[in-house]
Amino acid sequence: MYLPYIHRVSNKLKKQLRKLNIHVVFKRGRTIGSILCNNKPKNTNDKRKNVIYRIPCECGMVYFGETGQWFDARVQRHQTAVKKLDVKNGIAAHVQQTGHTVRWSEAKCIDQHNYYVNRKMKEAIYINAYAPGEGNFGCLMNNDLGSHIDPIWKAISSVIQDSVKRKDV
Repeated sequence: MYLPYIHRVSNKLKKQLRKLNIHVVFKRGRTIGSILCNNKPKNTNDKRKNVIYRIPCECGMVYFGETGQWFDARVQRHQTAVKKLDVKNGIAAHVQQTGHTVRWSEAKCIDQHNYYVNRKMKEAIYINAYAPGEGNFGCLMNNDLGSHIDPIWKAISSVIQDSVKRKDV
């Protein structure tokens, strides 16, 4: 059993519980110092790794991606691709075809997972939730539908879309 240490009480309690064959370990509780002095900086939306993200366009189309690198660095790479009009990049291809403006300030992390395969699967689930049919990208700027996923995920695509919209607020 783990209990917080209380001066004068803990040792007596430990002796009584030992008679009942209950082993007690005392751990340090929260202190005023630990409450007030949390020096660890908070992760902002930009300073995250291992994320699934979305980048919107002014026309309402969306790009979904995943990255193991820092999110802000990945967005910068997309911006560079747009400047160079690299058509291998889905966002750059969309901008070149339409002349639209991408809403970089609205780029957001929508999910996170530490393992690459799981991130790729989540990315594919989000992409397929927004793609109305096989080969039809609908409101997506992505060049492909990502990893192959079971069609059962289509049954809950509206739930996934609602979840993404709530995360954008």
